Amino acid sequence: MADLGEELAAEGIARASEAQERVKPLSLEQALDIIFCLALTRDFFDADDVHEYLLAHGLPDLENPGAWGGLWRRAKGKWIEPVTDSEQWRKSSRPSQHAKPLPLYRSLVVGDC
Repeated sequence: MADLGEELAAEGIARASEAQERVKPLSLEQALDIIFCLALTRDFFDADDVHEYLLAHGLPDLENPGAWGGLWRRAKGKWIEPVTDSEQWRKSSRPSQHAKPLPLYRSLVVGDC
């Protein structure tokens, strides 16, 4: 019986490892493309909208979620600008963000495609 348990455990570990290999983290360029895509299609959006896009399309997050800040900086001035009135910011709906206020961004390129 121990042999069957060990065999099933090994099989489960192998399946989990294979699945992890198939799920690669989002690349920085893919993430920047998503911000650009949202800028083309929405007047205003925030980080929660980006994460909703990831979920809706079955995409993983960045390996280091802290890298999002640098991507927002790269997009600012090119495709988006921050809404400076903090009263228009929204509280995050993601549990991991603990309802922190999220900057709202205005698209500079909406409808340009």
